Parts: sequence; structure tokens; C-alpha cells
Amino acid sequence: MVDGTVSSQTAANWLGRWDAQQERYVADREERFAVLGDVVEAHIAGVPEPVIVDLGCGPGSLAARLRERLGEARIIGIDADPLLLGLARGHYGERAEWVEADLGGSAWRDAVPSAIHAAVSTTALHWLLPDQLTELYRALARLIVPGGVFVNGDHLRHGDEPLAALAKTVRERRVVRAGFEGSEERDFAPPESTGRSGGMPRWPTRSWRNWGVPGMGVRTTATTR
Repeated sequence: MVDGTVSSQTAANWLGRWDAQQERYVADREERFAVLGDVVEAHIAGVPEPVIVDLGCGPGSLAARLRERLGEARIIGIDADPLLLGLARGHYGERAEWVEADLGGSAWRDAVPSAIHAAVSTTALHWLLPDQLTELYRALARLIVPGGVFVNGDHLRHGDEPLAALAKTVRERRVVRAGFEGSEERDFAPPESTGRSGGMPRWPTRSWRNWGVPGMGVRTTATTR
């Protein structure tokens, strides 16, 4: 098991490989991070000591970039993978609070204050089953203060197969143009070894709308995969 004692140099080496591998799948990854930061920064402007939660933070790539932009914020990164959190602690240290918890359950809520100003996530929540995702949305609706924001920079799968094939072609050619076609492949573990859904579910529209919280509205901007 990897914990916070992993050396800074070891963590930096693995984080370099992680970032290169991630760019293989999201060639405009840094731009995506920048846009997420723009949205959060605009919504928390003027808020003293805002609380930002990074859902499925992995090794801390997004949380660390938010720290660079939002120095007064309290940033909490949550992930179920102790290995990735060990890398985050080893490389980024106290730039954020790193919490091991499964977003598919309810325990993660105990690690965050009762009121948060922003929640973010990127290429992570597609691992949740639809019912888990709906419950997470409901929890965020209760936790995020009025005027706060939830920004999800995830991939959404197309229900139409020809459109999905076209999106795949566009993504692959974008990777080539960005020069990341030689990066390491992602190692997807089988569903039975992770306890996860094993792929990206098609999220029904009702999962976005029926949170059971009066007055909550939704606007979505989906990226393709």
C-alpha cells in the first residue's frame, strides 16, 4: 500500500507519466483544467476562504492547478484509490486535503463541511452507476451554497453508435495533432476487480433533472469520447 511517505521524487516521476498518459485520452486536458478553473474562480469571487471539493481527484492534478489560482481556498480532494492519493500527498503535499473515500457511497460527505462553495470533477464520475451518480448529485445540491457551482468536465457517451464512432475518430486525430499518440495506454481493470461499473454508462436525462431538490436547475456542456 502506498501512503503519504512516498518520496517527492518518486511521486514526481510517476505524476509525469500519469499526465502524459492522460493527455493520450484528453489531448486538450490543460485547456479543460483552465476552463474549470475559470468557472470556479468566477463563482467564488469575493468569497472569503471558499471551500472547493475535487471529486475523484486521482493524484491531484486538478486540485493542484486550482491551488495555484485560488490561494485562499480550502481544497479537499477525494478519491477511493490509496495509490493515487499517495502520489498526491507525496508530490503536492499540503496544497490540498487528501481524503480516501468511495464516491459511490455516503462516507465521503463526512469529510467535507456542511456548506461548500464549489465542487469539481474531471474524467472520473463516469465510473459511478446511474443510481450512485444521482445520489451524488442530490448530496451536492444539499452541500453547495446558493450561488455556488458544480463543474463536471467528464466524458459523456453517445447513445447513437455512428455518432459515437465519429466522436472516437475526432478524439484519436486530435491526440495525433497534439503529439500524444505514443503515450502509455491506460490499464483498465476488469469490473470484478474494481467494484466499479467497468465503463461509461449512458446517463439518462432524468438523472440530471430529478434530484428531488426544489429550485435546482441544470445546465450541461458535454465533451465527447
